[in-house]
Amino acid sequence: MRPPRGWLRWALEVVVLAAVFAGADVLSAMTSGPGSGVAGIWIPGGIGLAGLLLGGLGLWPALVIGGIAAAPASEALVSMCTPSSSMIGEPSLTPCIAP
Repeated sequence: MRPPRGWLRWALEVVVLAAVFAGADVLSAMTSGPGSGVAGIWIPGGIGLAGLLLGGLGLWPALVIGGIAAAPASEALVSMCTPSSSMIGEPSLTPCIAP
């Protein structure tokens, strides 16, 4: 049994949108550290909304896949930017991209 016509194109669109969404999520987590005042959800949220508006609601699996794929990397970046203490009484921040 052959897949319906257009199935391969839909799968490619899902993969591309998921990759762009995940990349934007990781980039957003890198640029919005604690105390930066920048909400990290706006960039991937805008990309997801644009993808759904341009490609149709049938691309919603791409946002789920992209969000699941980006979660471990985003968590690791956020945990790197949390305050730590190198010496007793001397608080410091571990390396973080956000100024």
